[in-house]
Amino acid sequence: MNFSEQTKSQLPENIRPYEYIWGDLGFEKRVEDKYLAAIVVDTTKTNANKFGLVIFSPLKGSKDKYEINWLYRDKDLSKTKVSRASGEFYVTEYTDDGSQKSCSVKWNKKAKNFECQ
Repeated sequence: MNFSEQTKSQLPENIRPYEYIWGDLGFEKRVEDKYLAAIVVDTTKTNANKFGLVIFSPLKGSKDKYEINWLYRDKDLSKTKVSRASGEFYVTEYTDDGSQKSCSVKWNKKAKNFECQ
């Protein structure tokens, strides 16, 4: 990751590139289902747009199979963190001065994909 020193001073020590989520995110699911969101890196690329953010979602009718849903692909996420609070899943992007912009991830039933609003 490529956080500025200003941003690093504001981040918790336990920041990680993945998040385990138990909230529903608006996705059809069973009560016991869980999600995993992860920032992934295409190591074959050398430019800044080598990141993606994938959400593994429970597959309806199965207890152990998951669907892969891309929230972002080929994007610079080097100054981005993922987090959760009260069953909500957030993506936060930081600027070099430490300011931030966050959005909440939800399933769009009509478009059949996850969106950050």
